[in-house]
Formats: sequence, structure tokens, C-alpha cells
Amino acid sequence: MGIKNKELKGLIKKRYDLELISYEFDVKIEELQEMSEQIQIEKEDKKRMRREKKNQKPEKEESEINFEDERPSEEVSNTRTYEYYKKLIERYKIEIDKHLEKLKEDSTIRRISSTEKQMILTKLANKRNLLAYAYYNAGLIEESRKELLSLINKESNHTAYRQIIHLEKAQGNIDDAKIWAYEGIEMFPKDIKLRKQLALIAREEHNKEEENEQLRAISEIIQAETRDLNNTIKEKMQDDR
Repeated sequence: MGIKNKELKGLIKKRYDLELISYEFDVKIEELQEMSEQIQIEKEDKKRMRREKKNQKPEKEESEINFEDERPSEEVSNTRTYEYYKKLIERYKIEIDKHLEKLKEDSTIRRISSTEKQMILTKLANKRNLLAYAYYNAGLIEESRKELLSLINKESNHTAYRQIIHLEKAQGNIDDAKIWAYEGIEMFPKDIKLRKQLALIAREEHNKEEENEQLRAISEIIQAETRDLNNTIKEKMQDDR
């Protein structure tokens, strides 16, 4: 996984399109967006550290005394992680408010087209999913759960279903994770990732029947998508003749 992450970060640094990377490596776009944010923050931190180092001229005795103390402890590392996600949380909240303001314009200032409105709603849902993800990584589990439940209840968002299944499973609430998996699959029967999550839970519970049922469903979905794609290609080729 470390090698894969290194490769993904390399592509992001080379400014490859995130959606293309997501499709090619079967990685959630939200995870790639998080990586991109982290890369940017790391760049800023390196610039800041270089400026501070340039301005500082510590005496030799001081540097020798503090050398061991400068090694980051696990507690310091956890604090830095929390601070990083805290910044993201505040940033996502601001961006969410901006999208909400645009939606308010639809009824108070100007009418926006249905296409523009749908784009805003999609961006809003994406930012709220990222906010929930940031809450989770900052250890704010209840805040993450609350955001995901709101997305599910108001938007029936498939990404929110995936996240809350992961959250409940990670918290040891396997029964809740299964309930959300079944509900998500009922809402989005062709969502392969939701079915994979349920299949993995079934495998861990040694429920071979459920696991096989989900794997069969995944296989049928892939076959149907392949047939549809082939038919589309054939129609396109015929139109080009």
C-alpha cells in the first residue's frame, strides 16, 4: 500500500487529473483530494521551515543539547495529525458555506439554471463527505457520524453510505455496518464498492453464503456494464462508417 501511495502522490505532484487517477487505480476521488491537500500543506510547511532555518543561527552548544529533544514523539505526531485535519475541517466548512450562499442566491438574488444548481449540489455533497472524512481522521467520530447521517437522510448519497459503513466497522459496530450496507445496496444496487464492503464483512464473519451472493452480484454488474460498453462502441463504429 505504501508503494501505491507513493506512486499516487507522484502522479498528483505531476498535476495529473484526479478523476483519471481515481479511475485508473480504483481509488476514491476523496482520498486523492486529501492527498493533494496534504501535499500542498507539506510544501507550505517545508517553505516555512526553510525560512525559519535561514533566520535562525543557533549556537553549537544549544543544538547539541536539543538534538535528542527534536525527535518527534508519537504524541507530537498525533498532535500534528490532529492540527492538519483541524485546518482541513475549517477550510471545508468555509467552502460548504460558500456553496450554501450560492444556493440562497437562487431564491433571493438571481435564478440559476437547473444544470448550475445540480453542479452546486454535487460540489456541496462532495465537500460534506470530505468534511466527514476529516472529522473521522481527527478522531471526531460523533461529528463524522452526524455529517454522514445528514447526507444519507437528506441526499441518499452513495459515498456517505460507504463512509459510514467503514466508520461503524472501524468502531466495532459490525451490526450497524451491515444495516447501512444493506440499506445502501437497496438504494444503489449497482454500486460495486458497497457490495464489496458487505462481502468483506461477510468473509470476516465466515458467512460464506452472503459473501458468495455479493460476489455473484458484483460479477453480474461488471458483465452487464461490459455488454453496455461493447454495444456503445459498436453503435459508435457503425455511425462513423
